[in-house]
Amino acid sequence: MTVLNELVQQYPVKNLTKLLNEEPSFFDKPRFNFNGNQYSLNDIEYNIVAPLFNNDPLLIYGYYRGYIGSPNLLNYPYTAKNVFTALTNNAVQFVNSNRGSVIDTHSTRVSSLYLEKKNYFPNFEEDLADHLQSLVIQEPDKDQVVQNLSFSIDNYDITDILGSDIPYGGGNAIVVDPSIVAVGWDTAFTTYGDNSSKVIGQVSPLRREILKKITQKYYEVNSRVEITDLPARESEGK
Repeated sequence: MTVLNELVQQYPVKNLTKLLNEEPSFFDKPRFNFNGNQYSLNDIEYNIVAPLFNNDPLLIYGYYRGYIGSPNLLNYPYTAKNVFTALTNNAVQFVNSNRGSVIDTHSTRVSSLYLEKKNYFPNFEEDLADHLQSLVIQEPDKDQVVQNLSFSIDNYDITDILGSDIPYGGGNAIVVDPSIVAVGWDTAFTTYGDNSSKVIGQVSPLRREILKKITQKYYEVNSRVEITDLPARESEGK
């Protein structure tokens, strides 16, 4: 809720780079007071929650950060029973979207988010590669190996419903869409030489569904039906 409230305050600012790079950054600003001590979001993540779970990297995917290049915001709450299943699902979705990783023949482009998450990986690149490899959905007839990491994927546009105005091309243009923020992922790949990319060329089914629901809600709220009792007909002869 803290992140969502901040996004509401920032909107219509659509790129969060300045918010993240200021000193202290949004995630380092003290926001909570407990027993006379002040805590930031990063304090809670790294100093309180992470040690309780032995710095399990799956925790990365439980923290919504407000921008497209970060893990999804789930539409249901974490509970004691579902938390690790939910985190694993969110991890798989992120790593297998082009927001998380793109495996080429000789190297792997990965999200710059992981540079901020070094605390979870003692031997950073080696442990991170193993972590990503365990989450990659293998393409048929391909041996996809996470190696030679390049931290070159990022998108700090705010996660609004329309993906902050993704510039779709016309004609036969293919758009690499980094704004897949919903539950579910696309396992279809388009190959360019030695590179494989996850692409879509139209508004995603999720967005269409969201916009449909918003439209329906709009008409429910803004449509009015007035019922007026008609006066009783006077009996004949009067």
